[in-house]
Amino acid sequence: MRLKPIMAVIIGLTATSAASAADYRVENQVWGGYQIDGTINSPLFGSQPINFNSDLDYDSAYTQGNTAGALPEAAAFDRVFHGNSAIGAGDILKSAYAKSDWGFNHAGVETIGFIKAEKETVSYPIDPNYGSDNILDYNNPITINTSTNTYTVANSRWEELYQISGGVGADTAHITMHVDGFLNGVLSNGDSAQINYNLSTFNNVQVLGLYASLYINSYTDYVYNEETGDYDAIEVNTQNWSKSIFQNGTWNYSYGTGALTIDDLIEGDYDFTYGDPLYLNSNLQTYVWGNGISDFKNTVTMDSFVLPENANVYALSGANPEAYHIGFAGNGGGTVCTSLECVNNGLGNGNGVPSVPVPASIWLFGSALAGLGLNRRRQLAAI
Repeated sequence: MRLKPIMAVIIGLTATSAASAADYRVENQVWGGYQIDGTINSPLFGSQPINFNSDLDYDSAYTQGNTAGALPEAAAFDRVFHGNSAIGAGDILKSAYAKSDWGFNHAGVETIGFIKAEKETVSYPIDPNYGSDNILDYNNPITINTSTNTYTVANSRWEELYQISGGVGADTAHITMHVDGFLNGVLSNGDSAQINYNLSTFNNVQVLGLYASLYINSYTDYVYNEETGDYDAIEVNTQNWSKSIFQNGTWNYSYGTGALTIDDLIEGDYDFTYGDPLYLNSNLQTYVWGNGISDFKNTVTMDSFVLPENANVYALSGANPEAYHIGFAGNGGGTVCTSLECVNNGLGNGNGVPSVPVPASIWLFGSALAGLGLNRRRQLAAI
């Protein structure tokens, strides 16, 4: 049988990368840091400041699995992160949780008690023009500015391949995801809490998405003081949010104030070809910078996956297909197969399942794509 173009690409990739790649179909990762950021300025170093950072405390956890019968445990931590009293950085409480299941993403993070500590130190070098007399060079001060920052991240990801038969050529599936959680707890300017959810397919083409951010808007109000006859300056902090939803091929935007509760169904059509594997990658990331809560532990769920009438579908991970809430259009007729033979027998029109070992080949391909993002997150965590 002639291989379709995408299968030829996948097989070529597998031949060169099978020795090093891992087909992790479910991943959970959390990480968080408490750090000092700083700059050093001096005419001795030129016009550009020297930037540096250093961890006061750091933690991370990572779990993964690649079979339906052995889903990994959650990745999590919940503990005090220690500061440094010498620079005014107190201890803070952090928690992070990520757990993935077929059709479900759970992720949440929280940071409490962070107070930004800022400090400026000015010193003067020895002036080399005066030999060993230790005369200070007041024309070239060295200014060191430091501040503390903190971040917490949780990432949940699952990927699935569906083999679909029962028709010829191209057709359309309708996918609905339920996003349920909230953003809250940002306290001061610079704090933010975020969610970033993305359902994508091959080549990271987006199918559905939701991004939201909660942040502080600060302004100064002046209130008349009857005792002094003057106006007192008061800083006012309000929580503001923005939300972006990608569905049916279009981004939609909304804005508001206060804590943000999200209980949204996002949906859209997805084109597929009978006999070709349909790949979906569901990735949920929750993030807090400073103080805040991004809680989507309950949860992002595949609410429905509606295929054409009389289609046959098989989830190649071997997961319980009920997790994907698969249904069929029209009169509701169709078959949710529990084996590859079932869906293969339903093809029968020349668009058969390729005779190469499809699951291993394509999982490697999908995991390679996801690995790019994972490596990037690890690099950021190491900064």
